[in-house]
Amino acid sequence: MHFIEIVMTRSAVLLPLLVLGFSTPAVNAYVILVGLQAVLAHANLGLRFGWLEYLVVLPRYHHWHHARQKEYVDVNYAIHLPLVDMLMGTFKLPRDPAQWPQEYGVMKLETVPKGIVRQHLMPFQGGRRFDDYVD
Repeated sequence: MHFIEIVMTRSAVLLPLLVLGFSTPAVNAYVILVGLQAVLAHANLGLRFGWLEYLVVLPRYHHWHHARQKEYVDVNYAIHLPLVDMLMGTFKLPRDPAQWPQEYGVMKLETVPKGIVRQHLMPFQGGRRFDDYVD
């Protein structure tokens, strides 16, 4: 994640909770639950959750977001609820519940700058199109 994305996302969620007067324990509970759910979504668990994969973001659903397969580029962005992707037209899961991605990562590794500073500056260096990143 990009540093600015983290700051913007956390601010967009946490500031309204604080401004609306949610108690500190409620905000802390939310942060803990969101953290646990993020860890679960990225876990290498080969468990099948059946219909729950269509209700809550779970490992198999989110792993397809990171799949290194052209047909799975730009899908499954939802953080908590796949319903968001369903409404936006970005929901995609293979029919076979046992199927998982073969590879993970960017389509062309050479498009990723070396070093964390260059990677964080990359979004601000216009001129690149999506096609530059996909075979």
